[in-house]
Amino acid sequence: MAFTLTGTAEPSAGVQSVTGTYAGASLQVKVIVIGDRVYLLGNRTGLMDPDFVGMSAGAATKYAGRWVYGAVSKNPFSSAAKNVTYSPELFQGLLYAPLTLGPVTSVDGKHVVGIHGQLASGGEGVGTDGWLYVSLSGKHLPVRYGGTATGGQNKVTSWTDFSNWNETVTLVAPKGAVAYQ
Repeated sequence: MAFTLTGTAEPSAGVQSVTGTYAGASLQVKVIVIGDRVYLLGNRTGLMDPDFVGMSAGAATKYAGRWVYGAVSKNPFSSAAKNVTYSPELFQGLLYAPLTLGPVTSVDGKHVVGIHGQLASGGEGVGTDGWLYVSLSGKHLPVRYGGTATGGQNKVTSWTDFSNWNETVTLVAPKGAVAYQ
């Protein structure tokens, strides 16, 4: 599995585009969250992938290549929305001990310090190795987070970059979206 994710998020709105491979097939999915509604556009593989949407094979075939929407509180939209918006608890429990302080370095031109530990996403730190980079000047906000998680024969490397803190996200619902049935 290999994924590239890009996006923008605030507490009740966000957009994320994902490309990569899943089960040996090309994956594409775009998720837009506006308030209590989620919009999805993806290929069959992207809509079926349990890490991003998790639609059944029949539903993924039906909605592939079309914008579809549903309530953020209903599946498969709730799982698709979980990584697109953020809450104040987003950075709680990201890394497990033992934690070590890394050297001062640069990420996207910002001076940061790295904090090393076990990733929270890997079954409470089992088979994972991660870093959280925090800015050294101004407010000490996260700049980059990620690492490598290993489970069984799968090894996933993932990095998330954070920028434009406290900027408003302006999103518009896609035209022609159909309701999920």
